[in-house]
Amino acid sequence: LFRSNALRPAFSQDTPSDITAKACQVCSTWIGSGVVSDLNDLRRVHNLLVSSLDKVQAGKGSSSQLYRESAATMEKLAVLKAWAEVYVMAMKTKKEAESKPNRSLAGVDEAEDADADRGVDELPADSLIT
Repeated sequence: LFRSNALRPAFSQDTPSDITAKACQVCSTWIGSGVVSDLNDLRRVHNLLVSSLDKVQAGKGSSSQLYRESAATMEKLAVLKAWAEVYVMAMKTKKEAESKPNRSLAGVDEAEDADADRGVDELPADSLIT
């Protein structure tokens, strides 16, 4: 069970850059692991990664100019790497979905009805990047 709420403080504006960088790594690793089964969890983690972009764009002050520049660079690279990993995973998932043989329309309708009956919330192939 993934607890995205535990990571939320790592994305606030006053959190040190190294903490945000590690949190981005955790988020992208979780998404890339292929264990994502709940669309709501994916949305929450996606929102955290979006907030990391906002944080990097906003910038923040620090007592040391040199520290601020290197920490900001590290944080920007971590955010970009996390998004790159999410993109790669989304493209792999999309390619796998496209390579699966198509089912007949009757079979698709029956499978969708069965999923709806069970409450299955299947992740669309491009859900990781949109």
